[in-house]
This record gives sequence, structure tokens and C-alpha cells, in this order.
Amino acid sequence: MFRLECNRWDEPGLLTQVFHLVYPLNIALAEAVTTEGTGLHNIGLICEPAHRQQDMEAEVERIGGELKQAGFTFFKPARLALPVLPDDAWRRSARVELLP
Repeated sequence: MFRLECNRWDEPGLLTQVFHLVYPLNIALAEAVTTEGTGLHNIGLICEPAHRQQDMEAEVERIGGELKQAGFTFFKPARLALPVLPDDAWRRSARVELLP
């Protein structure tokens, strides 16, 4: 897992643009805020591989380059420790329903 952070001047559709550039990684957690007074939109994403064979190092490098091309300031990504779990732990499923 990696924590990816970037920022750019706030404008409509900014998060959508970042989410498209991060694909095909899974976004486990996202946080975003516009800094009052500066107008900078700060975005932090916790990303994980979409499958076990995915080369995260290469994906993160690609994402950083594409974010920079799109005018974002991309901060050095932080690798997060993924707990070692038995294979069965990854196969559990759950159902979430929106109650009225």
C-alpha cells in the first residue's frame, strides 16, 4: 500500500481527474481539503494493488509523472506496511445496505 499526496489550485472536477489518473489501483481511503486562504486543494490517497501481481512501484511512478504533467505538485509517496494475513482473510465478503 502507498500513501499518495498531491495538490493543485482548486477547480471543479479536480478529484475526478486524480481518481482517473490513479486507476487501476484501488483507493482504500481518500481525503481532500481546500486550504483556506491559499485556494490549494490537497489530496491524500491510500492506494493498494488491484491484484497481487500488480507492480505497485511502476504504477506509483507512472501516476506521479501523470499528476505532474497535469499540473499537480506530487509529493514523495510513502509505502505503508500491509499486514501479513492468511489467504482466507482475503476471501471474506460482507454486504452493506443503506437503510431508510
